Amino acid sequence: MARAHHVKRARRAYKDAGIKKGESYWWWRFYRSTHVNRSKVQPRPSQLTGSDFLSQLYAIQEEIEALPADAELISAVEDLAGRLRTLGEEQTDKRDNMPEALQDSETGQLLEARAEACEAGADELEAIDLEFEADGEDDDEETEHAEKVHWDRVLEEVQAISLEID
Repeated sequence: MARAHHVKRARRAYKDAGIKKGESYWWWRFYRSTHVNRSKVQPRPSQLTGSDFLSQLYAIQEEIEALPADAELISAVEDLAGRLRTLGEEQTDKRDNMPEALQDSETGQLLEARAEACEAGADELEAIDLEFEADGEDDDEETEHAEKVHWDRVLEEVQAISLEID
């Protein structure tokens, strides 16, 4: 993973990144690369890795952290679970495309562990009860409060899911 560096005041402008002279910015580059990435905002973990798998996984985690506590969670969780399954299937396909002798190697085992972790994460997301059922006897204020409590609880459950790969 690349290390991000913060510059308080740019000595010159970097037009490609929209940075003017005197503005603060972040820069990073990957190991053995001459290309320097620059941004006005701190880079996210998904931007600091050269691994396609980790970049996608970190992007999913970043989206989970930014989810709103409302009815939009239903479609967002379904989308994220689908993306996790797709990511897991890609890892399985990569392992299956390796020569048989290498499928049980360290790399093959890593790909298998990644696929299993993605599937487990997707299963956990899909197991969360997302539906809100309003009690018809409550008044509007009580229903609104109950709905807010429900979405806060659901968001907490979603954000508690671990997508770490051992």
